[in-house]
Amino acid sequence: KGKSVAELLLEDPRTAAEVGPATIFVSWYLAQKLGRDLFDALEEYMKREGLDRARTYFWVCDYIIRQGFYVGVPNGDETTPELFTHVIRDIGHTLVLCTPWDDPGPLKRSWCLWEIKTGAEGKLEVILSREERKRFRRALVKDFPSVETKFSAIDLRKSDTRDPKDKEMIFEAVKNGIGMSELNQLVMEKLREWLAKTAREELDALKPRTDSTLRAERARVRRRARLPLHGHVPRAGGRRARGRAGQTGVMALRKAGKPPRVAALITCRKLNRKAVNSQD
Repeated sequence: KGKSVAELLLEDPRTAAEVGPATIFVSWYLAQKLGRDLFDALEEYMKREGLDRARTYFWVCDYIIRQGFYVGVPNGDETTPELFTHVIRDIGHTLVLCTPWDDPGPLKRSWCLWEIKTGAEGKLEVILSREERKRFRRALVKDFPSVETKFSAIDLRKSDTRDPKDKEMIFEAVKNGIGMSELNQLVMEKLREWLAKTAREELDALKPRTDSTLRAERARVRRRARLPLHGHVPRAGGRRARGRAGQTGVMALRKAGKPPRVAALITCRKLNRKAVNSQD
């Protein structure tokens, strides 16, 4: 039909109330599982941060982008780096789903690296499912250097997309903007900042033990997590872009029947503004 899931929900009085303004952009890719990975990580994040369910909406591309543009579907959305840049800047808060933690798929995807680069202009965090967070916590104590390594292997040149044309488009945007090496460094720097902060939080959360080996390991990881980050990283972009009324509408979708509110952006060039305003 050339419509997004969010638009279909807006058209149905039974589900129209499930759509609202997006508050958090989610960077993920399709090989990750909706329930086991994405929904579980979002639920865990909301609980940990004490977020209000009534006011928290997550942007998830598959629920809002009008699919099928490149195969001739009427009204399909042309997904471009510029589109995602406007969306991410307008929202101002980005979560990156890094599962599995020891082989983070998004760090190998061109679209995700572009999203992380843009999300770094605002608030950027990494999220894990509950099971992955347990594995991650164990690794922090047992082998912190290996954890650092997993979040340091960033190379846009080796990343991939489902459609080769998307990869060419993203690479061209990067070359004309921040630059390949600079993007790699920026993403790595932001991930290391998150890692240092999370390492301290996770270790502080561990119950005190009398085991001298564990105490020594905790102290060593804390020291590593406090190390300053080296190298200058140029910041991408300038001031945050303002919303573009009439071109895109930042909306969010709460998927009916799922615990976390799964959000989406509606590129509502033809979306009836009354339908949007009626949700206020």
